[in-house]
Amino acid sequence: MTQALIAAGYIAAVSPEAFPVHPEFVWTDISAVSPPPQAGWTASCTGGVWSYAPPTAPPAPALAPAAKAALDASDITIIRCFEHGVAVPAEWIAYRAALRPIAAGTSTATELPAMPAYPSGT
Repeated sequence: MTQALIAAGYIAAVSPEAFPVHPEFVWTDISAVSPPPQAGWTASCTGGVWSYAPPTAPPAPALAPAAKAALDASDITIIRCFEHGVAVPAEWIAYRAALRPIAAGTSTATELPAMPAYPSGT
C-alpha cells in the first residue's frame, strides 16, 4: 500500500509505510490513485473522499507550507537514524538543506525536491 502524508492541505510525503506523526497530519491510502500523487500536490477531503491535484508551478512562497510540512515530517527520519545509531545519509542532508530555503520563502524553486529512500536500518 502506498500512502500520502497530508499536512496543511499538501502532500508532505509519499511512503510505503505510515509512521507516527503529529495529530494535524493525516495518512491516506493513495494506492489506487492514478496518476500517483507526489509530495507537493494539494490534497483536500470532501465528505470523507480525498482528491489530489498536482502543483501548477506556483511561486516560491506558495510552496513554503508544503516544504515546511515535508521538513517537519523528515525530522522523524533523522530521529530514527539517531535512535538506531545510523549516520544520516548525505542525500537526506541535501534533501533537508534544499527544503529549508523553500520553507523560508527565499527560494525560487517551483517544486519540492524528491524525498530520498528511507535509510536502511531505521
